[in-house]
Amino acid sequence: AIVGNFTIALFVGGILSIITIKILHRFRKREYTYVLTIGMLLLIYTIVKMLGGNGELAALILGLMLSNYKLISKALNIESSLNISLLIYKLDEIQNEISFLFETLFFVFLGMVFTINIDTIVENLSIALIFTLILIVTRYFAVSLANKGSEVYGDRMTITILCAQGIVPASLSIYLLRYNLPLKYTFMTLITYIIILTNLVTTIGVWLISRGRY
Repeated sequence: AIVGNFTIALFVGGILSIITIKILHRFRKREYTYVLTIGMLLLIYTIVKMLGGNGELAALILGLMLSNYKLISKALNIESSLNISLLIYKLDEIQNEISFLFETLFFVFLGMVFTINIDTIVENLSIALIFTLILIVTRYFAVSLANKGSEVYGDRMTITILCAQGIVPASLSIYLLRYNLPLKYTFMTLITYIIILTNLVTTIGVWLISRGRY
């Protein structure tokens, strides 16, 4: 079933993405072509889901093909004059605005389900602090190994300090509620604490580094 889902998404999503690129090229000079792009995205997602495929993967394929449309058109010998660069630039701006909206909504939602229990606050904070320390230590070793011998090796502490967590753990925590997993609220509380602690580490660390104290 999983293989079938991905196969449908790759095949149908790929074909529809190519058609979308040609349509966008045709209407590239229109003022609100980006709205057409969003409409095509929803259409591709819906068609793939109706056929039993993975709609999210199909959406990803559309994004990959849009960003690499020149390579795709050359490989498939489509129109050599294909050009949607201006549209992609506009889509980047729209994407930034949508990302800001979704990030804000995720954090509002996380704040709504976050509850402080006096009986467990010390325990939860302690666990979150341990995870934060593990994150920082593993990040330091990973950065050191990845940049050993490079010109940024001397800045490994600065890179390590930039460990603030945000939209990724916040958005993934939604699945705890979606699938009604055990201890979902406890995990969401821990995630919130970790987000707060890592942002504090980054804020204080950047301040110390900027003042030459670290």
